[in-house]
Amino acid sequence: MHLAEGTLPLTHAAVWTAAAVPSLAAGVARLRRATEMDRALAAMAAAVTFAATLVPVPIPIAGMSSHLCATPVLGLLLGRSALLIPATVVLAAQALLFGHGGLTTLGVNALTLGLVGPAAAASAATLLGLIRLRGPLAVFLACTLGHLAVYAVDAVALAAALAQQQPFTHWLTVVGVGLAPVQLPLALLEGTASALLVAALARRRPALVPARLHHASATQRGVGLPLLLFALGMLSADPAAAELPGADDVVFGGAARMAGRVADAPIAGRPEEEVGRSTFLVGGLVVGIVLGRGWARLRGAAPRRSRAE
Repeated sequence: MHLAEGTLPLTHAAVWTAAAVPSLAAGVARLRRATEMDRALAAMAAAVTFAATLVPVPIPIAGMSSHLCATPVLGLLLGRSALLIPATVVLAAQALLFGHGGLTTLGVNALTLGLVGPAAAASAATLLGLIRLRGPLAVFLACTLGHLAVYAVDAVALAAALAQQQPFTHWLTVVGVGLAPVQLPLALLEGTASALLVAALARRRPALVPARLHHASATQRGVGLPLLLFALGMLSADPAAAELPGADDVVFGGAARMAGRVADAPIAGRPEEEVGRSTFLVGGLVVGIVLGRGWARLRGAAPRRSRAE
């Protein structure tokens, strides 16, 4: 989800940015009309997305690390079009403060994370509902697909940008093969964590969960823990795992370098270790404050009516 500065030609970056503008404008207009509670939910969504997309999850079997997306499950809870503004704010902050992603690639990164992921998860949940598959298993499948959709569209965007050097299908295969061993286990982990999160919210704050996500058979209620153990079993407790390189740089950046496109230096440069750690801690503090205040506001507010879809 973090295509780096310089990996896309400016013409491609401009097209993706132009594609994002109408949805961004609609999101800003919607936010201006939103209630105080909806704004609190948007702030909480931004905080969750910031934390999830910044913390690397090691996948030692692939020799790389990557990030959860969080926006697929948030799309199920808040609506498929509610995440573009929070995702854009989060990605801009990460580009400026941590050098993750970039400003020229902000349009494509925001579209994939803030629109494609939530829309794919919401659409999958709707289709699963048509065959009466609901509850945790439906959330697991929908959010797993939502996670994969984010990286699939990123791969398409990069392959299209590099198609002048080699055919589009060549780059799509290179990127797909590179991402598969990282994103497949991570997608399973994201789907499982999302199912457990929605199940917990359905018990503690049912008004926040759409009605179609509440229902589950006795069989489905028992799938959460086994799925979580399976996904975590694909990760290693190796202490060196924290030092694994990021998949965004290895796969996306590697493909760009193979095509002769050297990514520009990140906007934030390469901060020293202590500066980076301090910035991360401050960001974590801000995220904690936003989540704490938002949750307190939700607990004190009148119950919200569950959406039917």
